[in-house]
Amino acid sequence: MKASLYRKSVLVIVIIVASSLFLAFLGANHYYHQRLQPANDNKMTAITKKVGRFYQQLPIKQRQTYLQTIAKSGYQIAVIDRNGKTDFYGRQFRQKNFPGNKRQSIFAGQTYHGIRAFRKGILVTGFFDSDITDTIGVRLNRQQALLLRTDPNVQFGELRVYFTVLSVLAVILALVLLFIALRMLVRPILRLTKATEKIAAGDYQKPEIKVSSRDELGRLIVAFKKMTAALAQVEASRNQFVADVSHDLQSPLTALNGYAKELQQSDLPAATRAEYLQIIQQETERLSSLTKQLLLLASVSQEQVLTQKESIQVAEQLRQVIQTFLFQLDEKDLLVSTHLVEAIVLGNADLLFQVWQNLLTNAIRYAPVGSTISITQQVKAETLQVEISNQGAQIPPAIQAHLFDRFYRADQTRGTTHSGLGLAIAQEIVTIHGGQISVKSTPEVTSFCVSLPLKR
Repeated sequence: MKASLYRKSVLVIVIIVASSLFLAFLGANHYYHQRLQPANDNKMTAITKKVGRFYQQLPIKQRQTYLQTIAKSGYQIAVIDRNGKTDFYGRQFRQKNFPGNKRQSIFAGQTYHGIRAFRKGILVTGFFDSDITDTIGVRLNRQQALLLRTDPNVQFGELRVYFTVLSVLAVILALVLLFIALRMLVRPILRLTKATEKIAAGDYQKPEIKVSSRDELGRLIVAFKKMTAALAQVEASRNQFVADVSHDLQSPLTALNGYAKELQQSDLPAATRAEYLQIIQQETERLSSLTKQLLLLASVSQEQVLTQKESIQVAEQLRQVIQTFLFQLDEKDLLVSTHLVEAIVLGNADLLFQVWQNLLTNAIRYAPVGSTISITQQVKAETLQVEISNQGAQIPPAIQAHLFDRFYRADQTRGTTHSGLGLAIAQEIVTIHGGQISVKSTPEVTSFCVSLPLKR
């Protein structure tokens, strides 16, 4: 049988309750022997001597009646002679054998303190033992001695039964309530376990676990639900990513296959053949570019922090990027306005260069012909901010929320020459550099802002 948290908890509680009761008995036993037993001995000594004196003052015919009356009031009494013959009054002693040496000491005039000298046990048994040696003994006359002790069955019988029943019921009720409480406590854990098993099997549906407490368990369940939602989103993104990759790979492959078959025709005109070869070359370049971007995205996504860093002059990188795109800028008659400052950051120069390339590519692609692209830098609170803006159409807020998603294209009608990975790659690179990237768009200007920590 598999050990469960519930069984373990029940076992621990039973052990704790049993140990507590045992330790409580030990403590009570120690208290009885150290405090109550001497006090009880002194009290019973005074009572026994008083009974003995009154016994001696009574006529012989009334003495037996007197002792019977005293016994009925809650005492066990024995009258013993020098030869050991004993008359009992009240409830019989369980142990009736009184040692001869102790009997002789009483007739020698000594008071017998059997209660104080009674043997010590693990539990508090001395007070309730019906043993003739657990008595107080005094000499009545030359031939008789009186042994007397409290009869707990008479004085405390009903009370003892009451407290015994009360204690047993209290323990049983406490255990039952504890078991119920444990089951209520373990129930959400069992549901959490089942939900975890479902997630391990690939089922990312929201777990139906009610949270009614704000303790550690409640916070754990809330955190688990958030984790499940995040995993479901990751799984959905992964599936979408696979679907997008498959689509973007399938499109050029299908085109390549189709045009390759057409080229096999022997009667194909030379001009058409040249056109098909050009299309094949374009699709091959597109496929190569997509593969490189996928490899780059996979590479930067796996890195949490940069292991190797170098000092990078960002202004110099931006000048190089502008030089790289002079042909595209001239094609659309675009003007580049710059405001650069000399600032150094730590990171991977090749990766950051990729960020500026991606952002400037988008700025050129969506800038109106004959407009201006602005590239500015400024330092704020130990942070370098790089802003690349164009005068293109405003990006709606609904689209802004998805701009950094993989394979997302803001407008499919603008063409499919780009993969939709550029901004996702840029965001990954900026993140591993400890920075942030954001977008803001108005009817007049659309800007992408990159913030990077300065070198200290």
